[in-house]
Amino acid sequence: ITNKRFAGIVAMIILFQSRTFLEFDTIATYSNFWTLFYLLSLYLIYKKWYLSPISFIASIFSKPLSAAFLPMTLFFIYRAEILRKKKIHLTISYAVIVGVATAGVFIFDIDLGGGVTSGLLTFDNKEFWSSFTIWGFQLRDDTLFLLFILPVTVGLFLKSLKGIPQADSILILIIGTIFVMPLLAALTITNLHPYRFVPLVVFFAIGVGTLLAQRIKQ
Repeated sequence: ITNKRFAGIVAMIILFQSRTFLEFDTIATYSNFWTLFYLLSLYLIYKKWYLSPISFIASIFSKPLSAAFLPMTLFFIYRAEILRKKKIHLTISYAVIVGVATAGVFIFDIDLGGGVTSGLLTFDNKEFWSSFTIWGFQLRDDTLFLLFILPVTVGLFLKSLKGIPQADSILILIIGTIFVMPLLAALTITNLHPYRFVPLVVFFAIGVGTLLAQRIKQ
């Protein structure tokens, strides 16, 4: 994302010290392939854009929760430093995915998996607001994350004001993940177990790597 090897190394170190990541990455019960495929879809936007939608679809088949990350992906495409023609093609490709998924859920009454798509016509206001506090409790063992999530978020915001597109994209990934979870809890029967916050830890690690890489550049 940043074209800086140092940023990638820092992100890996931050991620590998995460208790949440290590706990759910080393057992077969909770597979992280959905996170892997989603990150790969973002990476492919820069490298081989035509494979990005395929990787995104793979993440949805791995865990339907990935479908909720679509708005963040579209923003990532908008801010990506690629040709405008590629952005248009990518947006159309992802629009087709949305159309097919919507048809499957509402027309053919297809459940995307585990009852995630049930209860779409109701909104539990109490569940929505209470869910904003869950991620802090579920990630209570990730001390580094809890201590620095606010400074990292503020740092990314300040960098975005200076016109750094990577900061914008990663900031939206972090904030979007925090917002998507309560929304899913309010609209569906999804339970916010700790393993569902692995993407948040990953985006946090990428954000730290991006900030340090920009700092060294200055």
